[in-house]
Amino acid sequence: FASGIRLKGTSLSMIYAGYGMLIRTLLGTFACIYFLLEAQVPLEINQNISILFIIFMIIGLIIFMLICYNSIRNHLIHCMPQKAVDLLRLFKSQLKSKSFIQFIILFSLALLANLLIALSFMIVLSGFGIDVMNFEGVMAFEAAYFAMSLFPITPSGLGVREGSRVYFFTLIGCNQAAVLCASFIMFGLNIMIPAVVGIGSLKYFWKT
Repeated sequence: FASGIRLKGTSLSMIYAGYGMLIRTLLGTFACIYFLLEAQVPLEINQNISILFIIFMIIGLIIFMLICYNSIRNHLIHCMPQKAVDLLRLFKSQLKSKSFIQFIILFSLALLANLLIALSFMIVLSGFGIDVMNFEGVMAFEAAYFAMSLFPITPSGLGVREGSRVYFFTLIGCNQAAVLCASFIMFGLNIMIPAVVGIGSLKYFWKT
């Protein structure tokens, strides 16, 4: 029974993360296309953005093959641990239980959350005298957010997040040091402070 509750909680967490990832993928792809077609950036930078976009397309192709080809999907399922298979089946059943209206509501809430994060970063940047509360600023943030999602190779994205923000915001004329400092401030506000607060919750669950 307890194992089933844990699987259900993990599955719901995957759904929650999935909506956020869907928004980051859509907006990040659009941002990469924007920088490739509209932004006046050097050729070598366009090449780097093209590589990022190609990586996304490869990942999308792999996901498409897993969805459309039963033989590939079944072979992968046979190679997975039974716990992981049970989790994916529960995840699938929970997704099917959602109506189209619920999907639109959850999608809209995920989009709003994403834009609020972008707005908060721009507000922090404004403290350094950088005004990027415009379309280019949103595109730079979304492209950096997308890059962090594609390369989750460090704890909490530390380093990857800061590097990608410095990279893309530099393309629209922002100071590198200011972007780096603003990114570390956001890291402290969004991750470090909640983590410290969460220590009390961990103590409670350890006792129970």
